[in-house]
Amino acid sequence: LIDASSGPISAAFEVPATFVQAGQSVCFVDQSTGKPSSWSWTIAGSNVALSQESNPCVRYSHQGAYDVSLQVSNSFGNQT
Repeated sequence: LIDASSGPISAAFEVPATFVQAGQSVCFVDQSTGKPSSWSWTIAGSNVALSQESNPCVRYSHQGAYDVSLQVSNSFGNQT
């Protein structure tokens, strides 16, 4: 019997703001499916450019809109 929730993986996340003010902190919430076992975030413009945490919190020094990407993996592979 195979547990479908730990099968193929799909990366997804939620963020509370799409535009940040100078000095604002933002916490990203992983919503990936397939039970990820590792996370690789690229978070442009923040005090933490790369993170391996499942739900990283970062701070931005300048206001604006920034690109963020997430790659997750499990024993079945990885997904961006």
